[in-house]
Amino acid sequence: MPSYTLYYFNGRGRAEICRMLFAAASIQYIDRRIEVSEWTQFKTKMPCHMLPILEIDADTQVPQSMAISRYLAREFGFHGKNSLDMLKVDAICDSLFELFNDYMSMFNEKDAAKKTEFQQRYANTCLRVLPYLEKTLEANKGGNGWFIGEQMLFCDMMCYAALENPLLDNANLLKAYPKIAALRTRVAAHPKIASYIKKRNNTLRKMPNYTLYYFNGRGRAEICRMLFVAGDVKYNDRRVEVNEWDTYKGQMPGSVLPILEIDNKVQIPQNMAIARYLAREFGYHGKDNIEQARVDFISDNFHDLLNDYIRFDYEKDPSKARELRYVYEETCKKVLPFMEETLKMNNGGNAWFVGDRMMMCDMMCYCALEMPLLDNEHLLRNFPKLEAMRKRVRMHPKIAEYFKKRKDVKI
Repeated sequence: MPSYTLYYFNGRGRAEICRMLFAAASIQYIDRRIEVSEWTQFKTKMPCHMLPILEIDADTQVPQSMAISRYLAREFGFHGKNSLDMLKVDAICDSLFELFNDYMSMFNEKDAAKKTEFQQRYANTCLRVLPYLEKTLEANKGGNGWFIGEQMLFCDMMCYAALENPLLDNANLLKAYPKIAALRTRVAAHPKIASYIKKRNNTLRKMPNYTLYYFNGRGRAEICRMLFVAGDVKYNDRRVEVNEWDTYKGQMPGSVLPILEIDNKVQIPQNMAIARYLAREFGYHGKDNIEQARVDFISDNFHDLLNDYIRFDYEKDPSKARELRYVYEETCKKVLPFMEETLKMNNGGNAWFVGDRMMMCDMMCYCALEMPLLDNEHLLRNFPKLEAMRKRVRMHPKIAEYFKKRKDVKI
């Protein structure tokens, strides 16, 4: 038996089908997990500078996950009993790989515009591939066994591995495809696969679980909500009522809101720190360090204005409120002309602050001025570029849909 080493990152991804084939065949191999910090030193040593790589007897290195998995399937008896079976197995596996590849492209993309494009492509692939696979499965014993023949093959394992990540993002993905769902249950129950799944590393890639804590208003948290909406990312919007605050206050870092909770274990305060994190994660922070710096200084200016507005608006002492209103008005005199001129520097002010698409700073312009404009509807009378840009933000399809549904609360 050859000596095998499988090189891949410390995750499941494109190598998991190979690991499942080794497990199903009870073949020993070295599962070499490469951490991201190691990749630079490994990259130039790998054929095509990519992973996974299968090394055979320490002298042959083969790239491409599907080429590797087909080789292993043939070697271990999971590729079918004749050439026609192998053709059918390959067609099923390649269809599943196409779906998985589109999912990975969507999941890893940081650029918001490209991500939307990849989301549509992935959705279209699902609508094309899953009905075909359901019918293909039904053609063999009504879909109550395996895709082909009497035993589990490479394509059955591929059905399990390729849909694992997508099902984390959408638990209802197979709701209309009961035969596929049942097949995956049979694969998971196979004694050798079940043993492998029980012992394998818990490195499944998934979107973090987000909870945003804030009072039942817009205020300092609305920029975060808008970023979640624009990024099309699900989150738990936990509205803390005033009568609950005493209960929560001691549990929150810095005893402040908003707080972003990630995976029920990490809690981050400060609305602008949270917003910048979400903008980076969802592709609304700029394509390079210079763009990110521009997004930040624009966003911070609008945050200064919003902060000064909230301070005077919530002040109960009339004398202090007058003082704070003066501070706010002086901030408006400084910030709004500067932002108008900054906007004009990009495409004459007829598009967005930075680049050619909506960024965090554009959304910040909208939400930071929402409360002040209720107080003074003429606030932007001398700043037509800012006023027009806010309309563009409001007309963005995802933002527009959010505004239709968002809670009508005192802001």
